Amino acid sequence: MISTKDITSLVERLEAFEERLGIRIESIYAEWKDYGHTRGVTILGELHPRDGVSLNQDIELIAAVHDSSSRIIGRNLHWIYAEDFFGFETFQCHISDLPSVAITKIRLYPKAL
Repeated sequence: MISTKDITSLVERLEAFEERLGIRIESIYAEWKDYGHTRGVTILGELHPRDGVSLNQDIELIAAVHDSSSRIIGRNLHWIYAEDFFGFETFQCHISDLPSVAITKIRLYPKAL
């Protein structure tokens, strides 16, 4: 049986990074899933430009899961390409095969590609 838990409150955005790249990340949802034999986190959201309907550059979204000792225990990336972008884009980052430890923080931040 799959066990799930809403862990959106653990997500930390780095708004200074978003501002520097001229974007904002909204509508974030994070969920912990325990499948019995493996565990994972899924982060969903939307990426919007701060102005207009296009991006000035390609964006890499990084999601990093931290344990109670501030160690990164998992991460994943999602790429958004300026050439294909119009208005906003939804994203999903799934981080699987996590150890059975307490998650204390999920950092979600953008980086220029």
